[in-house]
Amino acid sequence: MVRRYRVNMSALDLRGELSEERPRGDQIRERLEDLAARLGPGTIIPSDRQLAEHFGVARMTVRTEIKRLTFDGVLEVEQGRGTFVSSAPRFAPEWGTSYTFSARAAQGEPSATLVQSAATAADARTAGLLRIREGDPVFTLTRLRALDGRRVGVERVSIPLSRFPGLEEVNLENTSLYRVLAERWGLMRGGSTGRVAATLPSESDAALLGVTVRDPCLVVQMISTDADGVVFEVGRSVYRADRYEVGIDLMHSRADG
Repeated sequence: MVRRYRVNMSALDLRGELSEERPRGDQIRERLEDLAARLGPGTIIPSDRQLAEHFGVARMTVRTEIKRLTFDGVLEVEQGRGTFVSSAPRFAPEWGTSYTFSARAAQGEPSATLVQSAATAADARTAGLLRIREGDPVFTLTRLRALDGRRVGVERVSIPLSRFPGLEEVNLENTSLYRVLAERWGLMRGGSTGRVAATLPSESDAALLGVTVRDPCLVVQMISTDADGVVFEVGRSVYRADRYEVGIDLMHSRADG
């Protein structure tokens, strides 16, 4: 049975009625931002029903503003518990680096839960990306990634076993995959290319991430090569949009204008 939390509204200063001169959603958002700043990280805020009753608006109006604030990292929703002021910043990894390395560089504690690992036959798409023959053995790995105990993403990678024989026998639950490949098989990584897009999670991914199938996520598709330009890994991972962000760092020359 899901336990519902009800916040004492009289103890909060959410101000009076909304003005008719400005969009109600904007005003609700501003008041929730102010409330979050006053309450501090980890504090529960009123439910959408309580807020809708207080402001005299539809619950959907409140839900829309709460969702926007979760995308901005101000609030976070925990299914079955409620909405809280965010207790930690979103994770912005360095592209092509180990998740473990990036998380610790961000002063967070990474963890991983092994969801599935197996040696399988490469399908046509995977074989094409890895530049191997269809049906060749590949190692597929699926892990649930977390930062400071907060679920961030579901990572999936496929690696050719002809190059890394015995990889399927290694315990990779809380170990950097890249470090294992370097130490045991002498891998020297070259670079990674990929793309990021918005997506809605599947039912299985939503359950792993603690979201609903209607909550926007980010899908990251990557291809990694070694120092000689040979592809050794392809991946497709799904991350919570409220806990994962993409950083951009552009360098411009004087001729760019």
